[in-house]
Amino acid sequence: MKVTVPNRTVLLLLLLLLIFQIVTLQFWISISAHSGQTTIPWLMNNGREIFGTILEQHAPATSIIASLANRISPFDLATTARFLNTILMTTITIGVYQLGKRYGDSDLSGLVAALIWVLLGPVFGNVLFYFNTLLVGFVILGLWSWEQYANKKQVAYLIITGLLFGLSTLAKQQGWGVVAFFGLWLLIQRRSFRELLFYSVSALIFPILILIFITIQGNLDNYIYWNWTFNLSGYMDSVPLESNFFRKLLIANSLVPAYFLLQWRDDKSRTILLLLMYLSLLTPLYPRFGESAAVTHIPLTAIMSGIVIARLLIETKPWSQVKESSQLIASGALLSVVIGWLWMSAVMYIPNTVQTPGYDEFTPIIEILKTRTQDGDTLFVLPETDSTPQLHPLSGMLPPNTWIKGWRWYLEPPDVVDTLITEWSSSPPDFIVVFSDLIPSSQPAINPLLDFVTTDYMLLDEVSDIDFHGTARIYQHVEN
Repeated sequence: MKVTVPNRTVLLLLLLLLIFQIVTLQFWISISAHSGQTTIPWLMNNGREIFGTILEQHAPATSIIASLANRISPFDLATTARFLNTILMTTITIGVYQLGKRYGDSDLSGLVAALIWVLLGPVFGNVLFYFNTLLVGFVILGLWSWEQYANKKQVAYLIITGLLFGLSTLAKQQGWGVVAFFGLWLLIQRRSFRELLFYSVSALIFPILILIFITIQGNLDNYIYWNWTFNLSGYMDSVPLESNFFRKLLIANSLVPAYFLLQWRDDKSRTILLLLMYLSLLTPLYPRFGESAAVTHIPLTAIMSGIVIARLLIETKPWSQVKESSQLIASGALLSVVIGWLWMSAVMYIPNTVQTPGYDEFTPIIEILKTRTQDGDTLFVLPETDSTPQLHPLSGMLPPNTWIKGWRWYLEPPDVVDTLITEWSSSPPDFIVVFSDLIPSSQPAINPLLDFVTTDYMLLDEVSDIDFHGTARIYQHVEN
């Protein structure tokens, strides 16, 4: 019995799936905020330059997009980041549907692929508008554009593919792996110098434009150092592959081997392309294994898994006619995988008292600061982490000059701490907030900054038991 779904029914189901995704992402699921998509854009909109007075190791695309969005958004930073994240996640859903339909040659494969992404996306894409999610968003759109070119032979689609893959490098540096692997595939499989030339030139346009813009600003040295040299230096601590996370990866990717085994016989060229894309999108996992790094490959996992499930459904006989043990085994294995997916995704829908972790929990500190501060006052946070920098936009206080995160590896490169101490000697922060529970992860590099606090500041207040952060001590500068 062949399972078919009328096209109108598929579109209706896809629409309902998108509505569910929008509602849950926007109003239900608790998703963390990251300073790269909130604080840094706010700093940029208040006169600070990324890779200038903002020393940042991540590629700049999400910060640039968020800074532009915040200029026109009537909402606060976290709400705007949530809107951007919802738009990105639903765009990926549409792209996953289109590619699943195209690669699997059926509406059903596209619909199942989209459903799997909606289930697993929040499990791994658990940070608002994150670097890795934008990376794979550009890649999915780029692959869709390539399929349009392969079908219609219109060179504009090839150029768009290159532009989108080039943009992926500005979302996360590992996007260059995507660019290189796709170019390699073009060279080996297509053997068209014309296609390779159009693709290569278009892929370089946006990276070169960013390079020119940063050079004009006078920040080229910082861009090269923090965007590349620092990331390759080994300063940053790695995060080992922990067993529970490894189990998540295995469950999420359970059907991927089946896809390659099935499709290799039918379409080797496209299977090789997806294999290269899949491998390149696994690279963000190293050396810091975690859910937010894994999100880059999950849309491709959803596409491949959707094709496998759709094929199983299409080729499966009615239960009353089943005689082959292979169908029973395949159905049982599929049921186990689906239960695993549902179990992983269900935890995301458990109500949380904090809708936006890494942002909302700082309200008690802000209430204290606002009773003490005046216009023009400055602030620094020790350590500035992925979340504690939210105190800057929430309080409306800029750092005195240079802003940089405070984990040990950010402070260890030459001259970083000396630069901060020199700047503070002439223009000290009016307020410093110290998260004492987070200090050990930043030592010993942060110690000179803590010494500065003990010398020139008085303790104003203390807030304990802040979710995820522990105790915060609020200090105010005093004149000697």
